[in-house]
Amino acid sequence: MFSKINSLFFLILLVACSSDSKSPTEVIEEPIQTEIEGYRLVFHEAFNEIRLDTNKWNTHPWWGREHSGNGSVMYYADEAIRVQGGYLHIDVDRLEDQSTLPPPYNDTSTWPGVLDYISGSINTHMKFSFTHGIVKFRAKTAKEKGIWPAVWLIVPQQYTNVNDTWGPEIDILEMSHLYRDNPNVMGGYIYWTDKNQPQPSFHFKEEDHHLFANFTDNWHDYELRWTEDEIIFIFDNHELLRVNRDDFAGMGNPPHSDWIADVPMYLMINVAVGASWMEQDAMPDENTVFPMRDALLVDYIKVYQKIED
Repeated sequence: MFSKINSLFFLILLVACSSDSKSPTEVIEEPIQTEIEGYRLVFHEAFNEIRLDTNKWNTHPWWGREHSGNGSVMYYADEAIRVQGGYLHIDVDRLEDQSTLPPPYNDTSTWPGVLDYISGSINTHMKFSFTHGIVKFRAKTAKEKGIWPAVWLIVPQQYTNVNDTWGPEIDILEMSHLYRDNPNVMGGYIYWTDKNQPQPSFHFKEEDHHLFANFTDNWHDYELRWTEDEIIFIFDNHELLRVNRDDFAGMGNPPHSDWIADVPMYLMINVAVGASWMEQDAMPDENTVFPMRDALLVDYIKVYQKIED
């Protein structure tokens, strides 16, 4: 087990071995004073306490404890979230009897979704949000069927209600079909849904998909660089996608500006199970072992913002 590693050695290790794996019991703390030139650290979570810090995090989305709008089939339960050994752990388990859930989720005759699993979700809604900056985190996912881990940014409830739209949303990590050597690459989505406008989205280049081979074998480092004029996705120090204002030409105008980079957003970390677009053979089956420990592990997450002159 690692104990403390000095700051300089850790930074060298992070750059040289960004895909190296580590066990859930090995705690390597990235020092809180790590700086990016021209930026200041405005949010830092290393999950080093004995429980989740509820001053920073909520344990379910503001809209409820499910994602039925996506066709997902899990209930977000507090017990699926663990902070242990310096990591955020999100577990997944079968839910044998939906009637044991609290109302309104316990009655399938009145609730629109069938909830077959328990999973976890945390977010900083109404506790921390930001506009423009750099998001960095380190995460590892399990090689299991049907799970849909994600780390993403989304606008607050008030924005959604006022504008009658979903999003904008920026998905940094979003993967499915993790039981395959080459899972579905979904991260990098930037989109909103408006009833009167088209839905733009952008995807990683197909020639970069080889970077995700054997994705679940290792820890990976993610970085989102979000400025007034462009959004850049970086995976293990490799730039995957760069989107700027010109890329939105002819796609319709979001309700807030000429593109989606000017809206406060908050952090969301979750593991969904299933989706309306997920094939049946990708769903958990009789060979899937439950409880599924560590469906998603997160080592740390940081947000930096530019220092104004």
